[in-house]
Amino acid sequence: LRVTGVPGLVQGIGARFGIYLGVTEPVTNYRQAARTDRQMEMRFILGCIELTGLAGKFSILLLSLSGGFLIPTLVLAGIFLIILGMGMPTTAAYAIAAAVVAPGLTKMGVPPLVAHMFIFYFAVMSMVTPPVALAAYAAAQIAQANIMRTGYLATYLASAGFIVPFMFVF
Repeated sequence: LRVTGVPGLVQGIGARFGIYLGVTEPVTNYRQAARTDRQMEMRFILGCIELTGLAGKFSILLLSLSGGFLIPTLVLAGIFLIILGMGMPTTAAYAIAAAVVAPGLTKMGVPPLVAHMFIFYFAVMSMVTPPVALAAYAAAQIAQANIMRTGYLATYLASAGFIVPFMFVF
C-alpha cells in the first residue's frame, strides 16, 4: 500500500499525533503499533518528497552533473546513496532513495528493477561505511574493539562489494 502526495502527507502527520487514519480497530499489540507508525512515517516522508518536487529536481541535478553519461551518473548516485544511508535504517534509506534516485537512473535507460537493486545494495553498504557505520560500530562495541579501526576495517573488507551494484547495471 503506497499512499503519496497530499493523502500520504495527511496520514503521516496524523500518525505523528496518534491519529491512525484508515485503521478501523484499535492497536492491540506493540508490533502492530510499531509497524503502523513506521508506515505512516514513510508515507509522510514520501509525501513531502512528492509535494516539494525533490525527486524531479534531484534527477535533473544528477543528470546535469554527470553530463548525461551512465557511468558518472552511477558513481554520483552511489556516493549520494552512501551519504543518504548514513545513520538511517536500510529500509528508510532505500525508500527515500527509490523516490529520489530511481527516476534519474530510469531516465538514463537503466531498467527499473536493476535501478532499484542498485539503490538497495548501496543502502545496505552504507551500514559499513564510516563515519556512521552502524553495523560496524555495533560489532565493535560487542567485541570491545576500537570503533574507528573496526569501521575502516569493515569498509576495507566490504570494498569488493562496492563493485557489485555496477555489475547489476552492466
